[in-house]
This record gives sequence, structure tokens and C-alpha cells, in this order.
Amino acid sequence: MNHNNRSFPIERQGEITSKFIQEKYGKSKQFRWIKGRMIIPAGYVAYEYPKYKRREVNKYARKYSDIENCISYEVMKYMMENAHLYPTLEMADNALSRYISQRGKCAVTHNALTVSDMVCQHIKPCKGERNDTYKNLILLSKEVSKLVGATKTTVIGKILADLPLTEEMQNKINKLRKHRELEEIQFENYIGTKK
Repeated sequence: MNHNNRSFPIERQGEITSKFIQEKYGKSKQFRWIKGRMIIPAGYVAYEYPKYKRREVNKYARKYSDIENCISYEVMKYMMENAHLYPTLEMADNALSRYISQRGKCAVTHNALTVSDMVCQHIKPCKGERNDTYKNLILLSKEVSKLVGATKTTVIGKILADLPLTEEMQNKINKLRKHRELEEIQFENYIGTKK
């Protein structure tokens, strides 16, 4: 008897035509058919938690922005309002995009960037033609920026005294210096570096 006032009755027996449905739901006794079409039992649907995803990070938790992001809306507003300070509009736009993609942190030290302590630099310096593309820009803190461009050992020593760096950070700095065709820094010769 049809209790749902449907034009076609709900049947308890029929044929499962899909291999996928047979594998996932084939053991269920809750299957129904309407006019030969299968109705998958909602009560038999199971789900798994995504693997390798931290449970505390989701779009509803406030923790996400506190843990991962250091993006400051004041810095973003400043960058948007002062686009005229950059040599080209493309560089201003890409610097803002880079700030967001770096989550408001220095690319080397991963410390939060502020308006007064932020420098947008080219990874590969412009020789002749400007290259202000997103891929060629990086945001650094002022100290790291000075260290990347420093050539005198006294200046390097002074900066490293206040800026302890891990081995990973040292490698990033030397990689940036290599793009500028500067000599790699031998960090072992300076005090204040971490192993």
C-alpha cells in the first residue's frame, strides 16, 4: 500500500546496477526502488574524517586566524591606500597579494610584519626591464632585507647579533643572496645564530 500518496509505489526488491553503489551500500537492507530507480538509504551513509587535517582548524573556529594568520587589516588598508609609493601599480597589487599569501609574515623569519617593518623586494633584481610579477616579489622584515643586501662583514655581524636564525632561515637568505649575485654568508663565523 502506498502511504505517501505517490503515483508510483515504493518497492523493496529490485536490481542494483552500479558497482560503486553495490560496494558502498550493497549490504544494506534499507534499499528501496521507485519505478526501477534505486533510492540509496540515507541511514546507511557513513563518512570519515579527512586524514592529515588538524581537527581544530575549520571555517567556524576563531582559532584558525589566531594560529595561522598574522594578517593585519591595518597593514592591508595602508598598502591599498598607499599604492602610489610603489614604482608601478602592478608591484603594489602583487605586493598586497604576496602579503596575504605569506599570511602577514616575513618570508624568512615567519615573524608578523608591520607597516614600519616591512619591505617588498624583487627576488631576482631588475636589470634593464622591470619584473614586478607576483612570482618575483617577496616580503621581508627590514633587518632581513638589510642582511640579504649586505656586503660588508661588519654590517652582517651587527645584524646577526640581534637576529638569531635557524639553519632553514640561513639557507633562505643565502638563496636570495645568490639571486642577487652576492657571496653566500658563512653563518658559522658569526655569533647569535642557532643550529
